[in-house]
Amino acid sequence: MSVEKPVFLSFLLRLWSEPHNGGHIWRASLESVQTGEIQKFATVTHYIEYLESTLKREGIEAGE
Repeated sequence: MSVEKPVFLSFLLRLWSEPHNGGHIWRASLESVQTGEIQKFATVTHYIEYLESTLKREGIEAGE
């Protein structure tokens, strides 16, 4: 029996600012609605890279 890929991916995105080297830096976390898994990211760039790799792994092409 084959397992179908999900028709959609759903995440809860959390963003917050923390003090960093006399300024502030944005942090992020993503919680998968399907699995409840939470990924935490040191920068917003890291969470975007994670989303891009997740889409690629699922065979979904990210549009521009």
